[in-house]
Amino acid sequence: MREALRDIQERLPLNTFASTLLASGDDVPMRLGRNCVGQSRALAGELGKAGYKPSFISLARDTGTHYAVVTEEGGNLYFLDPSSLHVEPVNLTKMFREKCLQVVDSRPAVKGIPSTLYFEPTGKTQFTVSKTIYDGQKTYPTYSYIFDKATISTLLPRDDDAYIASRNEGRLTLRVSDGEGGYTVLKQEPNTGVRRLKRANAAGIAESTFTLADPDFLEKIQNVAGQLLMSPEDLRAHMDRGITSHGYVTAMVA
Repeated sequence: MREALRDIQERLPLNTFASTLLASGDDVPMRLGRNCVGQSRALAGELGKAGYKPSFISLARDTGTHYAVVTEEGGNLYFLDPSSLHVEPVNLTKMFREKCLQVVDSRPAVKGIPSTLYFEPTGKTQFTVSKTIYDGQKTYPTYSYIFDKATISTLLPRDDDAYIASRNEGRLTLRVSDGEGGYTVLKQEPNTGVRRLKRANAAGIAESTFTLADPDFLEKIQNVAGQLLMSPEDLRAHMDRGITSHGYVTAMVA
């Protein structure tokens, strides 16, 4: 399980630009990444090859949209979420049986201090997953989800890409692993031309803000483009098409 989780995290970028394009009928090569649904589907495929029988789990009703994978081993149910970058599968059976907080290392690790995921049961079937990141100076929270074991299914909804894309509210993300436990993230701010570039690795976390009009825009995204085996011009076009498609998909699903 651990190897399959790490493989998907390293090999398949997290890309919600791709989800808007797929939802509007475009073809997006797998090497450019997928959203949480695509990553979970890919992980389930790898686990299936290894002899596991994976299923999918999603958030509690009316708390948002996110997907991850669960699978059994030795009578225990384990949770795996590629997009959360946690290092080890999480034993949900133990967590619910002992009604205890589970703390798991995640990436990035900055100056030897890993990010942290906190898992805590909040009812008979629901549990929270919260993440904190150390940036080299302080630790801060990044997100919190409420998952529900009652949502576990062997199937994903057919409109998953369109559904998730329509609810991103313009927050489109492309995260690429550097192969050494760090990553680079490109983000589109909601309903603006502002984009953010963040690099997280063992040395620290650095973030910059830019717009399409910046003269060094292509230079700033050159490293990410290279990791995706494409030119900076093609990466910019991919992001632009994703933004355009987001408006179409939001109208289609609303």
